[in-house]
Amino acid sequence: MKNEGPYVLEWIAHHLAIGFDNIMIFSADCDDQTDRMLDRLEEMRLIKHCPNPKRIFKQLGVWHVAALRYATMFNMYTDSDWVLAIDVDEFLEITPGNHHLNDLFEQSPAFDLMSFTVVGYNSSNIKHIGDGSVQGQFFQGQMDINDLNNPAGKKSAAVKTLGRNGIPGAMFRNHRPKIDNFSQTDQVWLNGAGNAMPPEFTDRKVNLHPAENSIGLAHVNHHSLRSMESFMVKVDRGDAVNEAKMGLDDARIANVVTYWNKRNAGLDVAKRIPEKPADYDAVYKKLKSDPALSAMHETALNVHSQKIERILTTEGGRKLAEIIGYFD
Repeated sequence: MKNEGPYVLEWIAHHLAIGFDNIMIFSADCDDQTDRMLDRLEEMRLIKHCPNPKRIFKQLGVWHVAALRYATMFNMYTDSDWVLAIDVDEFLEITPGNHHLNDLFEQSPAFDLMSFTVVGYNSSNIKHIGDGSVQGQFFQGQMDINDLNNPAGKKSAAVKTLGRNGIPGAMFRNHRPKIDNFSQTDQVWLNGAGNAMPPEFTDRKVNLHPAENSIGLAHVNHHSLRSMESFMVKVDRGDAVNEAKMGLDDARIANVVTYWNKRNAGLDVAKRIPEKPADYDAVYKKLKSDPALSAMHETALNVHSQKIERILTTEGGRKLAEIIGYFD
């Protein structure tokens, strides 16, 4: 995480309520209370917070890779039965029962790996960050989620993968493990509908898969834009993987507009309400009842408002805001 303060509590509450009991988060160069909120959550014994090692060792490659390699050095990781890498703008949604991991395990065939289709969401033309809520605010996918269950759709999508820990040859990665000749093993790899993943996916080093007939048990909702203000702060922060990809200068603004246009598709798609885990409201209320967390959440919202004010004083910021319709 980097400067994700307004969104921390909702994301933590969602994934605690869904059944994850070991959550490890890596932060980098935050100036909006994100890292302080994570420190407080660690004091409450709810997560483990670490600075991303790339902050010190610049040679470690991209930020995600550095964090995930470092994560495997912790007993919290090695002692876990199952592992999943997921970002703060992504929410695992489980369809059956109380929308809990236990419901997923009970309703699906036995498996060792399950790759969830990532369903992108647009901005819904919402301008302001508001209280930082995401799951309760953005309801439009970049495509109708029902299209992913249409065999004639021929859609491809990225995945996030829940895996049994300790599978031989499996390296912990952001989207999916890469395992040589997986189809020749006795391990089971399913998609989010409980169907077997083909060797064309399991045995190749690819992060995309044919998305038709891939949801029904679980998928991941990806809010890469959130509101217009949130997107502008994200651009100002910079891309987490490729520094040349995002920024408000002339050299990168075209990339930014392309990124927005691609991910803001589907504004005419029917709205759907994501399924939250049954205990979500109670968990979120408990987090917000902590005075320190509540105060830092409000501070983060104020800091992001100040960031927006500053961004809009810059030529690149005003140009981007105009292009995405912020001044309409």
